[in-house]
Amino acid sequence: MYVARAIAWSCVVASIQGPIGCSGDDAVPEAGPEARGSFAVLLVERARFDGELPSSRYEHFEMSGRVARFSGIERERVAAILGIDGLDEPVELDSCDAPTALSLADDVAVEEMGRAEIDLVDVGPIDVRAGSRSLRLEPQSFPGLLDVLSGAVYGADEREGIEWSSGADYSFLAGGALDIGSFEAVGSAPDELVVLRVGGDDPTLGTAAIERQLDLLLRWEPGDQRDTLRVDLTWSQLGTEMRLECNAIDDGAFVIPASVLRQVPEGAFAVSPRVTMHRVRRRSFAAPGLDEGVLLFEQSETFPVRIR
Repeated sequence: MYVARAIAWSCVVASIQGPIGCSGDDAVPEAGPEARGSFAVLLVERARFDGELPSSRYEHFEMSGRVARFSGIERERVAAILGIDGLDEPVELDSCDAPTALSLADDVAVEEMGRAEIDLVDVGPIDVRAGSRSLRLEPQSFPGLLDVLSGAVYGADEREGIEWSSGADYSFLAGGALDIGSFEAVGSAPDELVVLRVGGDDPTLGTAAIERQLDLLLRWEPGDQRDTLRVDLTWSQLGTEMRLECNAIDDGAFVIPASVLRQVPEGAFAVSPRVTMHRVRRRSFAAPGLDEGVLLFEQSETFPVRIR
């Protein structure tokens, strides 16, 4: 049975005790009791990791869904708690953010959790079709946590007879629930993400080198320019997971300036550095009774790198 890893239990618990590695979001303003909303998010994800050794290489496919109603907490914080990365389009493309710790911000504290409520709605089975294959996502219930988060989640992976297929159409049909009408989401998975160069190296042939004093050119086979190409440079620094995030137009090339790379520590101070490139496609759909519906496709390629 699929276990919904997308619900970041450790993130929620740690938000009471202190920050841990969950989300790199900046602190958001304190949410008042009037903060409320709802959304349905359906995700189709395929991740590959190209390790230095054949034994460390893997590929994982996952399909999941959350239908959420919330109050007393901001929408962005709800997405972070539910493990939804990429709910919104980037504010600015062809740009990079400063490095941040992959931790849930301290502002999700006891007093906020005391007034917040997140209800993950059971909308009945969700029927999925991908090409000639079909699958039914059944709601999976779990007990409430601190009277804040409760309800049902949806999920499946490659063990359940469905897989990632670039260019294929995926359709989702849900029957609805009290005050939520039936809804359908249809979209096609983006083209295969083929990474060509990280700096001067082909990352599929060996560990690429990143020179902090030089601009870093990334190349890949271009896709649909309506999609987003997100680049994450991640590393461990004194026991804390760090991330430098950039967002680019999916046109086949992007440069991370040396001025940005110099914010990354060199050598032994950046442990287990890696570059992950994500091709992200967002499609909106109507969900009666909810504020919004979003269908997300994401495929990612991760490569180990050396930072010099």
